[in-house]
Amino acid sequence: MHVPHYWTPSQVRRLLDELADQDKAEARTLCLVLWRSGLRIGEALALEWRDLDYAGDPPTLLVRKSKTGTGRTVPLHPDLVQLFGNWPARHGPRDRVLDLSRRTALRHIREGIAAAGLDEESPGTGVQKAGAHSLRHSAARHWLTTAGVPLNVVSQWLGHSTPLVTLRVYLVVVGVRYSMADVP
Repeated sequence: MHVPHYWTPSQVRRLLDELADQDKAEARTLCLVLWRSGLRIGEALALEWRDLDYAGDPPTLLVRKSKTGTGRTVPLHPDLVQLFGNWPARHGPRDRVLDLSRRTALRHIREGIAAAGLDEESPGTGVQKAGAHSLRHSAARHWLTTAGVPLNVVSQWLGHSTPLVTLRVYLVVVGVRYSMADVP
């Protein structure tokens, strides 16, 4: 069984702090977007300013270029609302939010992961190493376990074709165990 690599919120914070210490602001912003929105790296790098509605009710971002070719709307976490609401307004609506190539972004993230000591193998499998996609998995796991977001909503936010896909990927990392003692 494939176990997706994920981090706890405190480990994600360590990565973000390490990228700030390395003065890699764009990579840190990218990681914050991946962690707080669950986007894939290509989706995040394709974001344009017109895709962000951080003043809306609720604030959202529009994913125009997804893996599946279909768009979706994702709610903006308050961390992202604050970040983008305070962003300098020296950009046009079709300008990209992040001015990073995929290659540079992945290199900076890998360097941050290594410096933060987060490059361990996936729990229990030794299959998948930590990487940018770990932030997507971390977001999904956090939403499902800590925040209690329903599976069908997480599925929509991640852009999965059905909740079954989400269940198949994340059931193993949710780690919730019940016994009959939990049943009233």
